Amino acid sequence: MFRTILTQEERQQQQRAHLVQGGIRQGTPIWCAFVEGSITDDQAIALKTIYGDGTTEEDFRHQTNAIQLLIKSTDDIEVIQNKVDSLQSAINCLQAEVDSLQKAQFTIGAFSFINTDSMPESEWKDMMVRIEQDVIKVRTAAIIKAMS
Repeated sequence: MFRTILTQEERQQQQRAHLVQGGIRQGTPIWCAFVEGSITDDQAIALKTIYGDGTTEEDFRHQTNAIQLLIKSTDDIEVIQNKVDSLQSAINCLQAEVDSLQKAQFTIGAFSFINTDSMPESEWKDMMVRIEQDVIKVRTAAIIKAMS
């Protein structure tokens, strides 16, 4: 079997055609294709060599590492922002709990001015139990929401 010997230009054309078939258009920034996952390190380095822009393998690896760190930093910022949002939600829930407890305290204070002497004791106790249950419900809901 005979083997055809290709010139360097023919070999580069074949490599370009192979990369284009793999989804990389000529003129696409190489780092862009690498970050999108369209090509691997080795393909990107080969592509840099084919296009002859003088970038060394070390230069390319340094550039891609910097880009990957930038992408990771962006992801980290999103995670931190989500945590901040969760904490803000918890703070809002706790503030709502404080507000409701202050209202309940005001309500209980207002009831202390009612002449309970004219009220049957069972009615007065029922009223205080209902107020206490309402306060407990609000407090429990706020704590559960803050923890979720």
